[in-house]
Amino acid sequence: MTSAVTLFSTKGYSATSIQDIVSHSGFSVGTVYNYFNNKEELLTSLIVEGWDEFFLSIKEGLEKSSSEKAFDFFYNILFDTVVENIDLASLLINEPLLYPKLEKIANDLFTFIVKNPSILPENMNKAVNFQYDKSIFYAAAMGTIQTIKLSKQGYIDVDVNKLKSDIQNLFLKFDL
Repeated sequence: MTSAVTLFSTKGYSATSIQDIVSHSGFSVGTVYNYFNNKEELLTSLIVEGWDEFFLSIKEGLEKSSSEKAFDFFYNILFDTVVENIDLASLLINEPLLYPKLEKIANDLFTFIVKNPSILPENMNKAVNFQYDKSIFYAAAMGTIQTIKLSKQGYIDVDVNKLKSDIQNLFLKFDL
């Protein structure tokens, strides 16, 4: 699965064959087809499994966090997970086949935030009056993911840790 993510994110889904994944991973074709019927099933499994694990860790962590620390926990796990899984995150926003999955993830996240408004700082909730705009979420998420990816690949000079801190401060200081 790691080989599939790497190849899908660098070559693109369409340009990556099962044979490419087999060659990169060192497994046999039979092993891959033992787990997945086709390339699309592999891709879907990557996204669904990754999202389910991430969302479960958010829910469990927030249950243990105090309300004052909920935003810090939520933001840190969200940002750190994207950094650790930048190829998968990049694939999610760059592969048109995955846009319906991206829409589901965004809806899951928005529903969760609306049901748990204490996740965001109080100033954010007052400013947006609990009306979260998906277009802003998409623009911010896509820009952040691309910035992290380009930085990790050495194409731009951005300190990912400083980016994380600066975005967090924007949320905390947000005011209309």
